[in-house]
Amino acid sequence: MSRKYKSWGGLSWITLIGLIGIYGLVFILIRGFMANPDPIALAIIILILFVAAVAYINYLTLQLRNRLKEFYVRKMIGASDAQLMTQILLESVVLTTFLVISGMVLAELATPWCGKILGAMITLEPVGLLGEVVIAIILVLPVGLAGVILPVRNYINYLKTNFSKLSHRTY
Repeated sequence: MSRKYKSWGGLSWITLIGLIGIYGLVFILIRGFMANPDPIALAIIILILFVAAVAYINYLTLQLRNRLKEFYVRKMIGASDAQLMTQILLESVVLTTFLVISGMVLAELATPWCGKILGAMITLEPVGLLGEVVIAIILVLPVGLAGVILPVRNYINYLKTNFSKLSHRTY
């Protein structure tokens, strides 16, 4: 018998915690990169952001598939493709912003604790509030927006073809 994980909006808790951890790791790496720019660190940051984008694309594809009936109803009421796309993009940005901020808080709280475990003092270079906001934007935009565009466009096209078939049906 397999154990099912409780989900929050279609996102399993394990995936949620994983994405928060990924964003926390990237936050620490970006702060380290700002203190000491290194091309290898930049390559690692880009690679981790790519992995996060792929994980988010997989989540969004499953979420959109589970919400097809909702989108059909919205189309029948008269919602345009642009309205559906705007709704999905806004939901994605809100969820990604929540994940990024949670990851940043987790990184700030876990850094001293990890230093105690390793027996070395780990310090993050202070970047100030503006730096924190810039880092959050750097993390939110690539994954929250760019990772969404391909699945959303595919589902909008899918809705168009199947909605036209449904609307011409007689009952």
